[in-house]
Amino acid sequence: MSKHLTVDLSDPAVRAVLGIDAPHLTNRRREVVQLAGDAPDPTGVSEHRGLQSVHFLTGGKQEVAVVFGDQVLTLDVYALPGTPMRVQIICPRCCKHSTITSDRKRMVYDARALNPMRPQILEAARGAPDGAPELVKLADFGKISIEAFECTWEIGQDRHVAGRVHTGASLCRLRLVIDENRAREV
Repeated sequence: MSKHLTVDLSDPAVRAVLGIDAPHLTNRRREVVQLAGDAPDPTGVSEHRGLQSVHFLTGGKQEVAVVFGDQVLTLDVYALPGTPMRVQIICPRCCKHSTITSDRKRMVYDARALNPMRPQILEAARGAPDGAPELVKLADFGKISIEAFECTWEIGQDRHVAGRVHTGASLCRLRLVIDENRAREV
């Protein structure tokens, strides 16, 4: 027979054991991880709540606007200390996601530098029906250059058929280089 167990997280003794309100006991807060059932009651019947850890997967991400012809691409740049820089891009030809890392391609990135393509980005935002406010926010900062890279995805949405020979003719193979926030084909 199972019993229902409730832990009162408003009790100071419980909070002290978990290290929630005791920064003077340790230099940093103890990380609390979700084991099971610590989310608010999904039925809404009770007010019972748990303590959840929150991990923002976009916490280290910086967005940079890059001009490619008449399009504006947004790159997600992850420049975390101790790890190779990682850039995530959506291919403008096949619209599939690719990741470029600084241990494979030479990259130069300065998050605080002015974006050299700012006038073109603002012009593209003015031409958008809603004014593209998210694009205007990205227009000011972030200067990036990446050596030539190639999209290796297949064009189209066809499922892979086991045993079928692929010649590579259906690959996107868009080769781009990004030079101071201007992407161009190579």
